Amino acid sequence: MACSSSPTIWWWGRQMADRLVVLSRGEVVESGGTAEVLDAPAHGYTRRLLASVPATP
Repeated sequence: MACSSSPTIWWWGRQMADRLVVLSRGEVVESGGTAEVLDAPAHGYTRRLLASVPATP
């Protein structure tokens, strides 16, 4: 799986992955079901990462 804050990667993750793992400096900070992680992130780093993705029209 790819690592990126690109909107394309987040879309791809929703379509292709059942689970996501979020890493910060090589450490797992959050993992879980794709919808769970993307729709209700528990870790501050995940929330900041998602907030950095530009809105798509």
